[in-house]
Amino acid sequence: MAKKVSIHPYKGYLNTEFQIYSHEQVPVEYIVYSKDNDTETLREIKKDVVESNKPHSFRLSTPGSFVVQFSNGTSSEIAVEDAYKFGGNKHKKSFIFDKCPWAFIVMHDRTYFYNRESKESFVEAISPDDILEISKDYVLLKNEGQNDLTLFSLLEQAPVLCVDNVIFSNDNLFVWKEEYEDGKLSIMKVYSLNDNNIIMEESFSRYSLDVAKGCIYLANNNDIRKLSLAETTSLTESLSFNGQFVTFAQSHYAICREFTKIKVWDIETKEEQAEIIPSGNLARINDVTFIDVASRRKAISKFDLRGSEFPEAEISAQYSEYDIYPCPWRVFYFQKEITISSERKNNITTCCICDNKKNIHREVQNDNGNAIFAGDAFCWYKNDESYVACRVYDHTSYCSDSKVYTFKKKVYLCDAKKIRTLSNNGFWDGCWKTDGEFVYDDFESYGIIFDKVSKTYFNHYGKELNGQKRWRQDSLEIGEYLYNRRGKSVLKKDCPQTISSGLNYGLTVDRDGVKLFQYINNAFEYETILDGTYDTSAYSNVLLSDNGHQIMYREKNVSTILDIKSGQRTEFENLSYINHINGIRPLFITESECSQARLINPLDGQPINVDLLTEYQFVSPDGSLYADKELRKYIEYRNKITCKTISREDYQDLVNKFDVPDDKWGKWILSSKKEEVKEDIEEIFKLRDKYIEEHIGYFTDLAKDARSTKVYLHNIARHQKFTDLFIKIVGIAIIRRIDNGEVKEKIELGSPLAYLNYVSFSYDNRYVAIAGCYPWGVSTGGLFLLYDLEEHLVIYRNGVSKAVWTTAFTKDGIVAAYTSSPTTFIGKCDDVKAKGNEKEFDICVIGGYNFLTYSPDGAYFACSQQGYVAYRNGMGNINPNWGHQPSALVDIRRASDPDNELIRFSDLSEMGIADTYRSQSVSSVSFSNDNKKLLMVGKDGVVIVRNLHLEDYASK
Repeated sequence: MAKKVSIHPYKGYLNTEFQIYSHEQVPVEYIVYSKDNDTETLREIKKDVVESNKPHSFRLSTPGSFVVQFSNGTSSEIAVEDAYKFGGNKHKKSFIFDKCPWAFIVMHDRTYFYNRESKESFVEAISPDDILEISKDYVLLKNEGQNDLTLFSLLEQAPVLCVDNVIFSNDNLFVWKEEYEDGKLSIMKVYSLNDNNIIMEESFSRYSLDVAKGCIYLANNNDIRKLSLAETTSLTESLSFNGQFVTFAQSHYAICREFTKIKVWDIETKEEQAEIIPSGNLARINDVTFIDVASRRKAISKFDLRGSEFPEAEISAQYSEYDIYPCPWRVFYFQKEITISSERKNNITTCCICDNKKNIHREVQNDNGNAIFAGDAFCWYKNDESYVACRVYDHTSYCSDSKVYTFKKKVYLCDAKKIRTLSNNGFWDGCWKTDGEFVYDDFESYGIIFDKVSKTYFNHYGKELNGQKRWRQDSLEIGEYLYNRRGKSVLKKDCPQTISSGLNYGLTVDRDGVKLFQYINNAFEYETILDGTYDTSAYSNVLLSDNGHQIMYREKNVSTILDIKSGQRTEFENLSYINHINGIRPLFITESECSQARLINPLDGQPINVDLLTEYQFVSPDGSLYADKELRKYIEYRNKITCKTISREDYQDLVNKFDVPDDKWGKWILSSKKEEVKEDIEEIFKLRDKYIEEHIGYFTDLAKDARSTKVYLHNIARHQKFTDLFIKIVGIAIIRRIDNGEVKEKIELGSPLAYLNYVSFSYDNRYVAIAGCYPWGVSTGGLFLLYDLEEHLVIYRNGVSKAVWTTAFTKDGIVAAYTSSPTTFIGKCDDVKAKGNEKEFDICVIGGYNFLTYSPDGAYFACSQQGYVAYRNGMGNINPNWGHQPSALVDIRRASDPDNELIRFSDLSEMGIADTYRSQSVSSVSFSNDNKKLLMVGKDGVVIVRNLHLEDYASK
């Protein structure tokens, strides 16, 4: 029966609506007690009454752990995080089943539960990747990359077990196994879904599940016991058979070794069914290997007796392998006889299908085949080969040109032109032919056959299906119908996104809400569910107010200010907007006379000139200096002959005149295509020879170490990129004055950058920090450069890191940057300079973390673990996990002690089951002016505003 009173979620925030649902016949009173005190006495926080079968909600305005006691004698524990959470996160996947009445809408940070029968709903902060139906009241929750599965009770509305190897389940029992540490034995555990406890534990070395008989056979050495899986479980006394137990076969048969013989026993009747005598050394029975034949073959092949005293001798051995398939009327087995000789030409392998009555001995070409029983017929098959034996007529048949498929417990013999069905008496009946060519890719899953000539689909009865094929989760869509794995079909009109395996129910989730579908009268009908509960909101362009009491976000042409505590929203026309100023997020204030917001610089609280930043992007705090944002302006072309800087246009003219384009050069070096471009390229060579003559002094200097100046000058005139010999391309950064555009400083960067990622200025305009990325093959990719505009010198340079993405300064001159690795660099500019060199230890390096932002006073900074892995590594191989590496971690540290963590938060992570999660990425972070609030925004639109209490870590 359902839990009488339930409360959800178990974990919430200061703005969470906790939901209570009661199945009691009378109203239930509840009292909320705080657990956060040093005494054993609970402190009452709140009390109220819940009506029967009516949702009831409440909020808690203080964080901590709480006990909710109900008047029916039950209680629940809940926790409230010291933070506010906004946004519904993104929809991940939905699940709906036929037997279980609950629907599951899984987001990246929560799951909505809805019961289609009782209309009850709740939400919990879990995010499984897969949900499996166990019974009407239980499901299994699974997360990718995790071995553990969580058994979730929909009666208790909570997880009850964490398991990995599930063996069996029905409406009453749940069975799984666990391994002992020594690896020799396992333990079978049985959990009662009715009594909610483990009712049996039994050690075993091997097991066999018989679903038809509803039992499990457990072997412990030579002792075999039968575990009944009826509503009341029972375990029989130990049984033992002659010989050494080896393994189970076909559910209730035991295979034993007795000296050189193989014995097959029926466990139910305790009768011997067959005796098999191997002709060679017994190497394998079913899944148990005694001798590794491959290693024996390798060892014997190394013997060479040709140079011995007996060159005519050879070493040989015989081995036998068996796959045994017992049934009540006969024991069939596949026998593989292997002869291995030191003379490889004498190696022999034969495979055959046999039976215990010696009536069958059919040689076959394949090994490791499959076997199936259909009525009174036995069928063995592998690839295009099959063999059938019948009980009634003692009939057998062999086929080597058709494949065997199974669907809905029937066996089919199929080739490109015809399909036949295996009857219970062992004959292939009902030949169905085509003039085209059958394809069976979807036959075993859906019973669907495709004729590739007529481009027509058929079901397993031969009925033609009109339309094209499309996949829809675990269903197949053809024309107007949808087909499941049992061959059932329904009309697909108004079909939901997610459909139950029986095609009876479905779910559609979109921005408008959640629709629950049911297939009635040959059509899908729906109702809207979770109205008012399902949160579809997602926030972007989020900023924090200076006092931390509000957030502001933008959607289309409207900006909205949201009061964190009250939830009140105020809309106004969009204001001019920027995402950063000098490497950190701006804050905002609201004007007292109206609700219009103004953006401010967190460092000094002064209004931001948005128009100036929009025009120049990289602007000093006082608005007097800027760095160009266009990458092409960070390149300078220097003519080494004239010692002058030339324009980009003049450089391009030289390239067009003297360099050979790639397409022409490719043909020039290929003798077969040389004539196509010979005239054009020889004309370029003439121009080069003339240019060398005009500047013979410069080019002769280049040849001073050559054996022959004449040969050297001739050879360099035949390079593809001739301009590389006299044009130097340099990467530069130019700092200009905003008032008149004059150059304040020109900073050399080495090679030209492939990407300019960020330029920031110190608060006093003395220092400028540049973050960028060199082209592939230049250094290792990244550049972090710190320049003193007063002393006109580089005080720190790192060009051996991965790409550098951002730079930022505090008001007192602490600079930070981070790379793709990720690695964070942080240090005080004056301290770096005072040490007088550019070595890496001059600045603090934090491996594995990327810088996010500073607090306004510069006392703290936040970092995460986001990075980027290149498509190819240094060896040229493809990285399997290439691309952006997400992280939801937000780590707070002191700027004066960057190596040590103060506190970390993972509020934006994708929570799973049994302490598992796969992280989503944090998009931005901001501190309030007083460092008492922290805004964290996820890339999926979720917003968290935390109360920090950094003063609690003063002594840390």
